[in-house]
Parts: sequence; C-alpha cells; structure tokens
Amino acid sequence: MIGRQTFPVEDAAAELTLLAEVFESAPLADAMRLCAGVMRQAVRDNFTSSATPDNANWPPRKLKGDGHPLLIDTGALLQAATGGGAGHIEQIDAREVAMGVDGRVIPYAATHNYGRGAIPQREYAGLRPDHVDACLDLIADGLLQEIG
Repeated sequence: MIGRQTFPVEDAAAELTLLAEVFESAPLADAMRLCAGVMRQAVRDNFTSSATPDNANWPPRKLKGDGHPLLIDTGALLQAATGGGAGHIEQIDAREVAMGVDGRVIPYAATHNYGRGAIPQREYAGLRPDHVDACLDLIADGLLQEIG
C-alpha cells in the first residue's frame, strides 16, 4: 500500500480532552447574546401561532368575537415576554441566558403560561426544537472560535 496513513482512536483522546476543557470554561457571552435573540423570537413565534413550544394549539377562548388574538389584548404580556416592554427580565452572562416576565409588573403572566383554576394553560414561554438547534449552533460556533 502506497502512502498508507492511520489515525488510531487513541490519538483523538488528547484533542477531545482539550475540547472538553474548552467547553467547560469557554466565555460564550457573544453566543449567549445571540441565543437571547433566538429565545425572544421563540416566544414571539408562540404568540403568533397561538401554540405551545411543543406546537400544540392553545385552548380556544370561551367567548368568540372579541377581536384580538389569544393572550394579546393590550399587548403588554407579549411585549414583556419578548423584550420590548415593562416587566421583561433578561440576564445574560458568559455561560447562560435567563429570561422571563416579572409577575409584579404583569401579574397574569404565570396564570396564562401555567394555567390556574378555570383559566387553561396557554404556554408561551419556551423553545421549540428549531430554536434549541439554533442556540446549539451558536454555542458550537462560539466554541470553535475559542479553540481557533
């Protein structure tokens, strides 16, 4: 055999160990900021489609014909949930993104997202699989930048 080359799996162990170390400690603030945008879009998509992150339709309203889409009466909840209004909470650091709605500002946010008593759950906060994939791609890109 001419020009035979081999690559034993054992040679990859050191590279994989380095990659694991980078993954554990890499500052990914840029990727997390971009992921926050994906998360805001995910919530916007849930409102637009009147569906949960699992793509199940929200239960219909009991009274028809009031003229506005589900959960969008004044728009305050939508704005707070997607970053454009009072009550939006967003924390981004090098390793995590957290966002939500301040219940002191939008007191009915949790009731709609989780349901309570006679009010059915209409989950709006959460990521669909395509949004999760987009965030994972952003994190992978950030890791690749870190390892050069």
